[in-house]
Amino acid sequence: MGIVARQAVAEQLGRAAREVGFFQMVGHGIDHFLREGLISQAKRFFAQPTETKMQRYIGLYHHHRGYVPPGEESPDPKSRI
Repeated sequence: MGIVARQAVAEQLGRAAREVGFFQMVGHGIDHFLREGLISQAKRFFAQPTETKMQRYIGLYHHHRGYVPPGEESPDPKSRI
């Protein structure tokens, strides 16, 4: 895939994320059981009390990974809470 095609895909993904709020990738070749395991772990994590999830708060880590509570992020940087 050339640079122009990659840029077009990146722009489409960005538009979907901003205007729709999500996108789904298909044909990626990731094993079904790995995907199911990820979904299972995510459900377990998000079912926990907020206090437990906040122990993994994104602001506690330098690598920008972790839990972000509802309302803390916005797709529009001008409307941050």
